[in-house]
Amino acid sequence: MKKRNLKAVTATTIIGGSDGPTSIFLVGKTGGRQGNLLRRFRDRWQFRQMQKRRARVMSVISPKPHTTDEVARYIRKKYRAVELAAKDSRAQEGYRNHKTSLVYKEQSERMEQMGYPLPDKKRPPDFHDRAAVEKWYEYMKEYDEAAMGLDDSFVPMDYHIYQIQVGYGCVLDVEMEKIRGLLNVSFSTTKKNRKVLKKIWRDIYRYYGVSQEDIKNSTDRYLTLVTVLAER
Repeated sequence: MKKRNLKAVTATTIIGGSDGPTSIFLVGKTGGRQGNLLRRFRDRWQFRQMQKRRARVMSVISPKPHTTDEVARYIRKKYRAVELAAKDSRAQEGYRNHKTSLVYKEQSERMEQMGYPLPDKKRPPDFHDRAAVEKWYEYMKEYDEAAMGLDDSFVPMDYHIYQIQVGYGCVLDVEMEKIRGLLNVSFSTTKKNRKVLKKIWRDIYRYYGVSQEDIKNSTDRYLTLVTVLAER
């Protein structure tokens, strides 16, 4: 029998959401028509399995929230997390991403008054139109620059980022915006170290927890926790 030469996934980046459900990006490739067919079957099966796991998780989640200050103390004590200085390039990148995200959510009317409607309003109707898509991407960059230029008094932030080192080259980032109590945990790792980092990732979100109000209203915080605990 001819041996298959299908390449497996080589790395995983997992991003927990302070502003939305968790995203999981798999980096790798499986080539050919057979690979595409197998991938479609696999994706459908995995989706069904995920839905079942989410239902099980939802049935057992109970309210037990902790503040971001409590989470910070927890990860420092349990995982020896180290806070990055504000001038660190990773901290600056995280601050920028959080501010632009909050401007999108909280200051869309002000931005529109300044001549910057939300990028979604300028989304091209046809994504096959390369010129239109490129123009849209340029506008999104312009919007982000304008969002960063918005005075901090309109989007007050208390941003912090901690890092947890797990072995050589394996780092888990824990971002917090303490005024709003937002948490974002992310990491990128090879398949070899994925299990260890995911265990810590889950533990942090489980400790962060949710309130009864989060459960009742299916908030982003609740949906993120469900996704994190349901993910294998």
